[in-house]
Amino acid sequence: MINPFSFPLKTEEKKTPIIITAANNENISTTKKRDLSKQIGQSQHFPLQKRVARH
Repeated sequence: MINPFSFPLKTEEKKTPIIITAANNENISTTKKRDLSKQIGQSQHFPLQKRVARH
């Protein structure tokens, strides 16, 4: 096992990308939720248009 305290620079370099990826994952999750809400909104609108066309 390599002692992490003997290589402080490497551990710091490893910690920073994890924080960046976590922030990116949060951004991706919010964009996915927005896309899902858009898809749900579209799916709700299309049946209404079909009902109006039938009447």
